[in-house]
Amino acid sequence: STQWFLDLQRELPGDLLFVVGYQGTKSTQLYRGRNINNGGPHPTIIESQRRVRRLWNNVTLREAGANSNYNALVAKVEKRFSKGLAFVSSYTWSHTIDQNDESLDENLSGNANPYDFTAERGNASLDRRHNFLTSVTYELPFRFSSGVLRAALGGWQLGGILSFRTGFPFDVSYPGDPQNSGTRSRGNRIATGTLDRPTIDRWFDESAFVQSAPGVFGNTGRNVL
Repeated sequence: STQWFLDLQRELPGDLLFVVGYQGTKSTQLYRGRNINNGGPHPTIIESQRRVRRLWNNVTLREAGANSNYNALVAKVEKRFSKGLAFVSSYTWSHTIDQNDESLDENLSGNANPYDFTAERGNASLDRRHNFLTSVTYELPFRFSSGVLRAALGGWQLGGILSFRTGFPFDVSYPGDPQNSGTRSRGNRIATGTLDRPTIDRWFDESAFVQSAPGVFGNTGRNVL
């Protein structure tokens, strides 16, 4: 993996520090697993009847061959502790792209074509575009003349952490296996699939995805929504 970053910092009145920067990461030769016994798509014959090694089921090859990259704009405001108050607020606008689910993840996108991972390049299953985080420490302004009260009740602080973040992308899974590949079936994407006002009952436009031609991998990418 290779990492790089660039920060610009500016000290502001009121013990404030403003930081804006760019962060990037590129990783190659990451772990991936793929079934090398898969017979690929076919217009009429199901994949289980066309396996490369007829007597075996899945043959999983575990290898180092996946790639990923991460790019982010990071902004932060920090107030050093003074006059009883300190806080750190940060915002990250980022995008993570990879070719394969992380090894410890389960029930995520999976791959459609185990012999061509270039078609699997897309939004990472752990991609979060927007992250906002702030933490605050506030010293209660109680003052006591009595040494006993000062020892028992003085110096108390309140603190809190608040975070907002967007959700993960998700993969479209088309019902059935029209491509007869025994792998992920995503269908063809004929529109964006996004809605201006999504609801819990209708989170995306289902009509934007249709069945692919028999024996052909669909054109829908990985984690497109």
